[in-house]
Amino acid sequence: TFADLKKYHFYYWFCFPALCFLEGVQLLQEPVSLEHSFSAKQISSLQAAYDDLCTSRGTTAVPHFLLKYTDDSVEVAPLKDLTSFFPDLKKITVGVYDPCTLPQHPGWPLRNFLILLAKKWGSQLDVLEVLCFRDRTLQGSRSVQHSIIFRVKLPDLTASAVCPKSVGWEKNAKGAMGPRSVNLSECMDPKR
Repeated sequence: TFADLKKYHFYYWFCFPALCFLEGVQLLQEPVSLEHSFSAKQISSLQAAYDDLCTSRGTTAVPHFLLKYTDDSVEVAPLKDLTSFFPDLKKITVGVYDPCTLPQHPGWPLRNFLILLAKKWGSQLDVLEVLCFRDRTLQGSRSVQHSIIFRVKLPDLTASAVCPKSVGWEKNAKGAMGPRSVNLSECMDPKR
């Protein structure tokens, strides 16, 4: 961001960095909304467990977490507890706080999270269930039912020394890579 305060011109360039896999991630199960795969009891248990995790971490939102569920209950834990939460590393479910509102697509933070998992635990994890946790409030009512859940095959990047390609820079009004600008002299210049 740069502000030319004498002329009231402001220049800015947004970036939402997302890392890319070299060969992509194989989708094993199409995304399904949480309301179609979890019961109402499981959904309320998930909300309560997530709230407890947030409270224990002293924050209002946890960007990623581990998830275990049965027909009756849902447990969540911080990512650092992966090996103790899933001792046999079978049927791993991870959650990522998802800003996306598209019903069949996860948001960009999932890319970075999957790269982290593949780099740190890729040799131990093969198939991963992913919950894109979408915590929304509409007309005073909280809902996580439109969250999506799906399965992916995670590549092993533990031995890779290659830095992944990144994307996410916003293009300017001309469609080129570069900053955008806004001229606020009409409304901010006292001489006009």
